[in-house]
Order: sequence, then structure tokens, then C-alpha cells
Amino acid sequence: DYGHSPVEQAVELNLRIKPPLVGTRATADTVKARYMKSGFADVYKAMLLLGDSLALTRAQSEQMQAEEVILVAKADTIYSELAHRLASLPQHYDVADAVKHVNAANDQMWEAVYAEVPFIRQLLTSAQQRRLPLNLREMVTTENYKGRFYYRF
Repeated sequence: DYGHSPVEQAVELNLRIKPPLVGTRATADTVKARYMKSGFADVYKAMLLLGDSLALTRAQSEQMQAEEVILVAKADTIYSELAHRLASLPQHYDVADAVKHVNAANDQMWEAVYAEVPFIRQLLTSAQQRRLPLNLREMVTTENYKGRFYYRF
């Protein structure tokens, strides 16, 4: 392989105002928005969008919405810190070090998502859990699940 890894290339592109504009630097808010979109699996949004298929009750939907607010706030904090760190890097920075920070933020975000499993298990019936999309169902039903998946909304 020649050149930077795909992860390193993604970091470099996410730091630019627009990907083709080499030498430019996006604001921390722009960088945060990009990582919120690419690194955060909003499991509650996915379940709420599938509310009819899951046969969610009104109470379940309301509890999910309340829990989603908390999870999104955690994601906002994690990716805000990352974005400020990345946006403040000098023009010539160590890409491998930046990747380490991105990976650490993503790991931290996934730990927050995994921490939601007990709530989801308690909230959904076993029949509803079986109707979840494959990766989400695996996360909820498998002990110590550490897989990663993304939903695009």
C-alpha cells in the first residue's frame, strides 16, 4: 500500500473546509458535525424510525426519546472535544496522532452506546427485541457485544 491509510485520509479530508480544498481548515463545529454523522450510531433514532415494525407503545417511544436526548448530549460532548483538538492542530500535524484521537473518541462513543443495552433490554419485550435490525438485535441480545454498526439518516 502506498500513501496514507483510509482512516488517515478521512481525518485529512474531515479537517478541510471542502475535501478538494487542500490547505484549508474547517471550523470545530464543522469537524464535529462530520464526526457526529460518521461516528455516532443513534440506536434510539433507529428504533424510533422502526416504531411501527417494533410495535412500540407510546410510553416506550417517550422513554426512548428521553434517553436519546441524553445519548446525543454524550455524543456532542465527545465529538466537541475531538473537534476542538483537531481544529487546533497546526498546519503540518502528525496524522497518525490525530487518528489515535479519532479512534479514542469513537471508542468512547461506542462505550456510551453499549452502556444503553440494559435500558433497551428492560424497555423492549423479547418479541420486540427479535424484530430489531440484525446488528442492533445482536448488541441487545449478546453479552459483552463489541461489534460496531452505523445507520445513515
